[in-house]
Amino acid sequence: MLSKKAATYIGSVIGLGVAAIAAPMFVDSWAAQPSERLSMLAMTGLAIISILGKAVYMSGRDANKGTSWYTPLLSIMFAGALILSPQSIVVVVVAPHLVEWLIERARKTPFLSKWYIQPFNLATHVLCSLAAWAAFA
Repeated sequence: MLSKKAATYIGSVIGLGVAAIAAPMFVDSWAAQPSERLSMLAMTGLAIISILGKAVYMSGRDANKGTSWYTPLLSIMFAGALILSPQSIVVVVVAPHLVEWLIERARKTPFLSKWYIQPFNLATHVLCSLAAWAAFA
């Protein structure tokens, strides 16, 4: 069970993430351009492939409960933040996280065992990707 502070923090981050996912739909200047759709699809595909092929490093201390994951996903999201519009960035970030969540739930692995882990990860990645876009825009 989460403490009240932890639940508030996780809920706040997820709430901000949901707002960040929705915001690009309402700002016309953040709309995906037709010229970037191919790039968005390619990056989304690569992001999904990176999740499907993730390498899991098991340290002795963490072998029973899951560990750090090493995938190129963050690099793909960063590249998307540099060249895509916010709407496309959201697609590149959300799609692989949903695929990963579905796979981990179907396999019933110890990774993402709590309901809030993947929404929190998704929210932080959306927030960081849009912050990077804003910094470079």
